[in-house]
Amino acid sequence: MVKRPKVISANTMSTGIQLEDEDKMQWEHEDWVGHKLDLPMPYEPGAVYEYSSGGSNLLTGVIQKSVGTYLPLFFYEELLLPMEIHDFQMLTSPQGRGYLAGSFYMRPIDFTKFGLLVLNKGTWNGEQMIGESWIEKSTTPRIKGSWPKNSDYGYLWRVLEREVGGKQMMTVEAWGNGGQFLIIITEIEMTITMTGGNYNLFPDMEDRPFSILNEYILPAVQLK
Repeated sequence: MVKRPKVISANTMSTGIQLEDEDKMQWEHEDWVGHKLDLPMPYEPGAVYEYSSGGSNLLTGVIQKSVGTYLPLFFYEELLLPMEIHDFQMLTSPQGRGYLAGSFYMRPIDFTKFGLLVLNKGTWNGEQMIGESWIEKSTTPRIKGSWPKNSDYGYLWRVLEREVGGKQMMTVEAWGNGGQFLIIITEIEMTITMTGGNYNLFPDMEDRPFSILNEYILPAVQLK
């Protein structure tokens, strides 16, 4: 048995802890963070990429303890409110912790603002909301992901390469269940938002939006 991981490995989906049954975790346990930590640990931290909602949700416990306040309120006051995002829903656990692995709802135009925040290196309306160094660190490849095969993964960001206007460019992407996609192309200061409702259809939920992206949107980009 190996040692328990530092929680930072949750950023790269490589805690080493056995993959949880997310539905069972939420319906049968009150402490979702504790449940994940109680599972067996077959791998060394940082060694194996395995997409895990329960693993990324470990960050909930870290942030909650650090800020010492109700997490949805902290998130709203410190990040959403300055970005003029007022309509959102955030899932909370039976213990009142905000769930940081999904089930977060906002308008597509507000979702797009996070792409602009990354393009502006963490700055919004002249205010540094997120440290520039963290934007750089989080979007730097850290581990090889499993889907797409041999793709790169940063800190909760997929770091891919796509053909944009006939040229290969790095993209920074967030993918969500159902067809929620945020695609950021820093080289041309472009961000693309897509939403959908094809929940739990893997990989079918990707087919239509990525077909539109690769066949119509990206080839139409005019490069200088």
